[in-house]
Amino acid sequence: MTMRTNPKRPFFRLACQLMKYAFLALFTFAVTCIVFFVFGAHAQAAWLIQIFEACFSQVAVVVSSVLATAIVIESLRSY
Repeated sequence: MTMRTNPKRPFFRLACQLMKYAFLALFTFAVTCIVFFVFGAHAQAAWLIQIFEACFSQVAVVVSSVLATAIVIESLRSY
């Protein structure tokens, strides 16, 4: 069974790609923090968490907005 993508839904595919890469960045950050804590770099991990928290909160809002917009557009398009 092969999976086919629908070429009529480029905005939804873009939103899904953004969400995928946002979750990948979040997972990578979690692994990085765990490595920092294991090797005793608590100060650097705390500094990194503060920076990532400021940046990722904005990225999460943008990705959520794009995903919500894509869902609304695709649902309106189906009528």
